[in-house]
Amino acid sequence: MTATAPVAADDYQIHFVANGTAGATDNVFSAPNGSMTPRAADVQYTLTPGLVASYGTPRTTHELSANVALNGFVDHSEAWGVQLSGDYRAAISLTPLTELALSAGLSRGTTASLSTSQPSNETMVGPTPSGEVTSVSMRADEALAHSLSPETSLRQSLGASYTVVSAGAAPDVGTVQLSAQGGFDHAFAHSAMGMDLGVTFLAFDRGESMGVSAEPDRRMDGRVGVRWRRDVSQRWSVGADGGLVAVIPIDGDAGFTPVPVIGGNLNYVPEWGNATLQLGRSVSANPFIAQETVGESAALSVNLPLPWLNADRPSDTPEWTASGGLAVMRSRVINADSGELTNATLNGLLDVGVAYVPREEMTFSFRFQHSRQKTLDGVEDMDGMISLPSMSRNTLLMTFTYRYPGRIISQLPPRQILRVDQATPLTQREGVRR
Repeated sequence: MTATAPVAADDYQIHFVANGTAGATDNVFSAPNGSMTPRAADVQYTLTPGLVASYGTPRTTHELSANVALNGFVDHSEAWGVQLSGDYRAAISLTPLTELALSAGLSRGTTASLSTSQPSNETMVGPTPSGEVTSVSMRADEALAHSLSPETSLRQSLGASYTVVSAGAAPDVGTVQLSAQGGFDHAFAHSAMGMDLGVTFLAFDRGESMGVSAEPDRRMDGRVGVRWRRDVSQRWSVGADGGLVAVIPIDGDAGFTPVPVIGGNLNYVPEWGNATLQLGRSVSANPFIAQETVGESAALSVNLPLPWLNADRPSDTPEWTASGGLAVMRSRVINADSGELTNATLNGLLDVGVAYVPREEMTFSFRFQHSRQKTLDGVEDMDGMISLPSMSRNTLLMTFTYRYPGRIISQLPPRQILRVDQATPLTQREGVRR
């Protein structure tokens, strides 16, 4: 009678997720425009069962997700396939002033499958080869943040990834990327500034073509950048960044190649949803072509409720929402032997959709995607291995998502918050400053 039971503050939960997709596309294998290869139109159906497990304590949150996508086509059985993906994420409060974020992932998929894994307002754009392309990717990331004071914080991160891409009869290409970064942020009343320093190691393995092995291509990138943000009002904020990337080929004759980078964003955050306009010039590795590229891009993304269809629902849990993304990017390859920017391609993507959420655990959506790629001054990479022709693709999708149980107990914080006050629609509604 004097014994007491231990107090348990842990939260365990397992969610079973089922996604279904029916769609139609006019270019299953991304056939080039004007080529001898005809455009193949078909109807695709996908069933994606998945599992999301979460575990939370007062100081930690862990989330593990895995799913299997079974893809089928009505007329093109050769395009049938299986996509696998698994992700782990964790947020750990080491001390009241120090937070650690961990993530890892493994995925396998093909470009012949219609893309529905990302919301329509988060779809990425970039150059891709034609034909059926299969990729296998592994990654791991770590990020540590420590607050020196309520206004000043330090950041550190490490990342590693490996991607192998197979494109038909072309040799497999692999990309290894290792990165380390550090920086600080200082917040004022309505503005914030920060500085970043980083280094990246890249290794591209382009396999063997016609019995001849490609030359090794390894590089080191040194990065320095400064950032500025300002909250114009409770709903609007702006930001800008600039810096320099020094590309230093380990294999190659180019020597030191400085590449200026710059960016800017405009953000709108209502009670529910968001809208963001981003402009930028950046340097990144593209594993689909095993090259380091310079990309100049502009992207508009929105995710907003439809008020005239949500009269009977609270503004923070809308029944009908509209989301979309419009992105344009010019991409050029950094030649390891000359340091010049060559083989330019122009890519555009329009992705719009409407989602209906009758209950928290259930979502129906209707989406349209239009992607286009245009070759500007070259059709192949520097080794002549992977063709990047002009092509286009239209896709219409209907998707269904169900999660059981619907209520989420332990949830990870948002990955990226662009406002100085760190407010999101949820924290503004609840009056929490994070």
